[in-house]
Amino acid sequence: MASYSLPYRGPGYPDLTAVAAEANRGLAGLAGMQSAAWQAREASAMEAATNRREARKAELAVQSSFLDSARQERLDNIQAARNYAELERTTMQNKEAHLRVQQLQKARAEQEAREQYYSGLQAQNPAAAGPSSCSSLRRPRF
Repeated sequence: MASYSLPYRGPGYPDLTAVAAEANRGLAGLAGMQSAAWQAREASAMEAATNRREARKAELAVQSSFLDSARQERLDNIQAARNYAELERTTMQNKEAHLRVQQLQKARAEQEAREQYYSGLQAQNPAAAGPSSCSSLRRPRF
């Protein structure tokens, strides 16, 4: 087989070593840019994951705060209901006590009126008035 040798050197022909070196520099630059892009993409993905994690933590903290607030409000409402029930019970007891006092005062006034009436009768007619205590006419006490 015949071998042909072409003159790759000389005027009008490029220096292929320089071309190869320039191509290698270009490929190395391209590889560097691809590597930098890959590293940037990885860093961006890691930062995005960190941001999502932080956002989720913040969201959970807000939800927890809302839940704590609602729990505290519910406890406050329960305590308010207990306080209101205690107030109602105390008010009812006070009303009952006031009614008992009024009944006792009325009974005492009636008793004093009876005693004055019978003491007046006794003063007018000591023999007709009967016993001085008049215990059979007394009202029962509550």
